[in-house]
Amino acid sequence: MRRAEAAGSLGAPGGEVAVVTTEPGSRSQLDVMRQGFALLYARAILVREAPGGGSG
Repeated sequence: MRRAEAAGSLGAPGGEVAVVTTEPGSRSQLDVMRQGFALLYARAILVREAPGGGSG
């Protein structure tokens, strides 16, 4: 199903829930928002460097 068709079926009888994952502030986020999606929440991915730094 194309994006426009999926967005058009939301809220219609028998419509489904759609989920899109993009990087915050990315062009992809802007594109899906233009298609009618709204931001539900932002998720942060935290990374800690291993003790001693560097690889391995």
